[in-house]
Amino acid sequence: MDTSGYTLLIVESSIIAKRIQELSPTNIYVIGTDGFIWHPHYDSQTSTLRKKADPEKLTLRKELKSQSQIASRIVVAADSDPAGDFITWTISRYLKNENIERGLLQSITKPGIHHLLNTASTISDERLHYRLENRYRIQQAWYKHLHKITPDQAGLAALFGAKHTFRTFSDEAGQLFHSVEPIDCEPSEPIELTPAENSKIYPLPEPLSTFSLVSLARIKLNRNSFEEAQNLINKLYQTADPNTGEGLITYPRTEAQAYYSNSWTHFENMILQRDDEQTIRPKFLQNIASDSSPHESIHPVIFQNRPEQIEKTIRSTLGDLYRIIYNRAISSITVPNEGRQAFSSTKFDQQFFSTENQTDGITQIYPVHTISAAGHFLHNLGVTKPSSFGKWLDKALAKKWITIDENRLRPGEQIKPHLPNAENYKQLLTTIQAYADERDLDDETIDKIFTSITPTSE
Repeated sequence: MDTSGYTLLIVESSIIAKRIQELSPTNIYVIGTDGFIWHPHYDSQTSTLRKKADPEKLTLRKELKSQSQIASRIVVAADSDPAGDFITWTISRYLKNENIERGLLQSITKPGIHHLLNTASTISDERLHYRLENRYRIQQAWYKHLHKITPDQAGLAALFGAKHTFRTFSDEAGQLFHSVEPIDCEPSEPIELTPAENSKIYPLPEPLSTFSLVSLARIKLNRNSFEEAQNLINKLYQTADPNTGEGLITYPRTEAQAYYSNSWTHFENMILQRDDEQTIRPKFLQNIASDSSPHESIHPVIFQNRPEQIEKTIRSTLGDLYRIIYNRAISSITVPNEGRQAFSSTKFDQQFFSTENQTDGITQIYPVHTISAAGHFLHNLGVTKPSSFGKWLDKALAKKWITIDENRLRPGEQIKPHLPNAENYKQLLTTIQAYADERDLDDETIDKIFTSITPTSE
């Protein structure tokens, strides 16, 4: 990493920029864009994407230009999603610099900043451009071929009507059950369970993704909306430890349900230093994220910062949220000590358990769509993303696409008519995602995708 010259670091938030600046050496200057500096303008006649300057951000553009002229290195830290791609692409086009780099901020800490600058790599302006244009081409084709349904609605129809994997189930009384491994089944498929004699399961909670944390925060902190819950999560991310000035939690916009291998090493050392009897999970039970993953699951930056200490220094709601993240992180890295009654199924070679009331005798259960599982499913189809998941859920509720009871999603009145075509929508969205980053994707190929898969009734 070149630390001798002047580095211009560009991030998406002016609040985060200020926090990073406070932790950075004097040869690093940080600018926050607060979203788009230019807005996308797509010409459907020529299939060309251009940028249109935001008149309110003229001063910011001048600062970018002046600082870039004296910087020996320029690094953009933007989300790894289409919005982050557009911000990075427009900055590259504006500054006309072939050596602009892009990196990912894991945490607002000195090690997090060092990791960002040490792992940033030179961007491909051309690759960003064709990926962005592809998405606009696909969007144009969608409304050309499908007039009665949006991509959001199609994704929800696929969620509620197509066959896919489930790990959460419910009996007629509403008691929740969980399978040890995901089960591929129909959304309304009944499964008969029988208690497994003298057999127990020790539940292994999964690490927190944005999708699971937004749901937890909305319910446990009694927020009025999912967007409010996500804003609270982002606020905690921006909050500094008053003793060190560093961040309290890792990056909160992630689909990951695993931790990097070096994080597991850190966790093991942390557990060894604690004065309790908890034990780190053995490697075969560890959820390990690929080094190529943009981010890992959400966890406290320093586990020595226990909730009771943090709650003394930050306002109560943020302290409560920190406790939720801390407790879930601990349970996701340690060996559980409480076993639950195991259940077996003749239909699936799989075991089940319930963390609620114990059940005796034969029980019939059905798949349940949880908020977290729905978020991951829809993200894989390109329908929603971690950075705006809370806002997306509120929109889906307002438009009556879904109903939510605690943590369970059901199809709303606007989605039910589309359920017969659920498998088609799942196939269409999956295929689109597979082609979205292709360099030579053209309108003819896109049209063929739609005409071969699109239901004739739509």
